[in-house]
Amino acid sequence: MKSIAQLDNTAKVKLLHELFPREVKPIIENLKEVCSDFEMHQQQYRDNWDFGFFSFDEWLSLSR
Repeated sequence: MKSIAQLDNTAKVKLLHELFPREVKPIIENLKEVCSDFEMHQQQYRDNWDFGFFSFDEWLSLSR
């Protein structure tokens, strides 16, 4: 078996799903809610954005 560092994102997600099958659906639902909130309140997020790794527009694009 490969180490976590050797796995690509698809393999990591598959492993998490296998390890935590009951938790996956609630996590996905939560992510949908967070993305929806991000979309609905984008001006507030944009005005207060202080996350230097990605710009607000990059995060918004990812959430869509």
